Amino acid sequence: MIHPTDLNWKYPSGSDKCRRPTPWEYLLHQASNILRIISVICVSTFCSESALAGYVFQTLDDPNSVPKYGTFVEGISGSNVVGFYGNSNNTRCGFVYNGSTYTTLDDPNGVNGTDESGCISGSNVVGSYTDSNNISHGFLYNGSTYTTIDDPKGVK
Repeated sequence: MIHPTDLNWKYPSGSDKCRRPTPWEYLLHQASNILRIISVICVSTFCSESALAGYVFQTLDDPNSVPKYGTFVEGISGSNVVGFYGNSNNTRCGFVYNGSTYTTLDDPNGVNGTDESGCISGSNVVGSYTDSNNISHGFLYNGSTYTTIDDPKGVK
């Protein structure tokens, strides 16, 4: 197994450098590195300045996120953006951003984290949550009610 220090791991500021990073910290670090690489490849290979002229890029930082854990976009539909941010407890919290307002959407069963991953027509949002037994489940939120959606062939 590769240890994070073998991959140029940088510990979050203020953390104990004698401990190994949590799987969540390691995953966020690796995802960030992969996204940087993909962005550089895509922009330098496929996108010229003229091709990007019609697009507006915006940095999204949920005001509830802790800077060392960040804000992550998972899906876009119309003017709605969904994703998750890390809070001070290092727990994922889902959000919807409508262009002006961030709304936290945490499945009540997701005591160990919620991750919005997509918007469906209207106010429908899909994602996953992790319950008190650290088991992940899918959900559909219709604007007022969370419905758990588990694949019957899923492993528990």
